[in-house]
Amino acid sequence: MMIGAPPGWVLLLILLGLVLVGLVYLLHVLVLIVALRQKWKRRQVGPQTDRGWSLSSFLVVTTLTGTTVGLDIGVPLQRAREAAELARLAAELPRIGADEFFAAAQAGDPDALVAARNKFIELQVQYSHAESVYLNGLSHPDRRVQVETARLFGRFLSDDGRHTLTSDAEDALLAIVGDPQADIALRQEAVASILPWYEDQRRPLYATLTSLGPGAAFAVPQLAEFLVDRSHRHWQMGGDFDAPVGAVRVLRDLGPLAHDALPQLEQAISHSNEWEFVPAVVEAIGAIGQREALPLLERTANSTRSEVRTAAEEAIDRIKHQDH
Repeated sequence: MMIGAPPGWVLLLILLGLVLVGLVYLLHVLVLIVALRQKWKRRQVGPQTDRGWSLSSFLVVTTLTGTTVGLDIGVPLQRAREAAELARLAAELPRIGADEFFAAAQAGDPDALVAARNKFIELQVQYSHAESVYLNGLSHPDRRVQVETARLFGRFLSDDGRHTLTSDAEDALLAIVGDPQADIALRQEAVASILPWYEDQRRPLYATLTSLGPGAAFAVPQLAEFLVDRSHRHWQMGGDFDAPVGAVRVLRDLGPLAHDALPQLEQAISHSNEWEFVPAVVEAIGAIGQREALPLLERTANSTRSEVRTAAEEAIDRIKHQDH
């Protein structure tokens, strides 16, 4: 990051200090020459030569002192100015970046949005308060800005996949999810933004959706898609521990209202987490209650995992007897 050039008076002060130091060193050299000549002539150290050496020593101390004083004055002043400049940039750059992002969202320019998102990540790394400036986009008068802001926070993950935003951002997104009066598209983006987090970080989302009862049906498309999107952690090797069991249980609780998630649930049966996730998926299929799922459930009932077999048998029984 470039810092502005120092003011003229600071440069002048440094220049004068350098000139003074140069003159003192020159005088130092001259005194040394005189002292050496006297010593050579007398072949011994006499009183005058002693005075020459003493003066030389005095000049060395004076030179060092003068240099130190000049640095003590000039360097702190310059550092103070640099610190003030850094503080100004810390306040202005996040605001400028957020304005550019909001403008790109309003214009609907894909290339500008990509650049603005990348800038946000850079600013968030440098200035931890940057997200608080971008959060204003969630209450922006333009709906497009609101939606893109919610989407933005879902994409900001650290290298190991952990979500690194503060609790303020999380609370803001959860408030949108739980607000029945909020725009549906905005609420769906907020859900989609939270889902890539780790399962323990997703629990507040599950609790919020569960508290909405049937009103959580708006989130079915996002929950269903997350179950089968193989780009996410829980489908990666060693990532099955992070399977979104809570998301499946939300769909289960919605029952027939989650009918549109049935294709994704059927695909999710192939997940490697057979000790918890797959049984929950099978249970959700049974809760949705579509007879078209019976052939798959009957095949699943032959699983080598007892948890999966038990869940499949209960789901089959539930579907077959739901009309009685």
